[in-house]
Amino acid sequence: MSTTLSVAANPAGAPELHHTRENNGSFVTCRVLVNCRIQSVEVEWVSDEPSARNIKFFGLDTTRTRRVRSSSGDTFFVQGIERIESWPRHETGENRSEHIVVLDSRFGEAGLSLKNVSSPIERAPYAAGAN
Repeated sequence: MSTTLSVAANPAGAPELHHTRENNGSFVTCRVLVNCRIQSVEVEWVSDEPSARNIKFFGLDTTRTRRVRSSSGDTFFVQGIERIESWPRHETGENRSEHIVVLDSRFGEAGLSLKNVSSPIERAPYAAGAN
């Protein structure tokens, strides 16, 4: 079972480009902080502790990969599928796991927030077969 998740987030570090062993593909990972607002007992909205999420962008062409990597510091929106990744620790063999948000060309969307944009936005040329 998977859950669709939509968040507005700020990068907690620079996005990193990785390459897969199979089919010579690539993906971008990014750790983000999601700021939460909660209502206090006094009925005021206050900022709660931000929660960290790891995001993986699969199926990006070279141009979109560069855009994701150059968006460091900008607030952006992410809609993807939440998954749990597990792996053994090298030192102890103990299993570790974490929640990640996965976006690829079949599902999920990401885009920069327009809140602080001052330059005109240019539409990328439409590529046949791209979603």
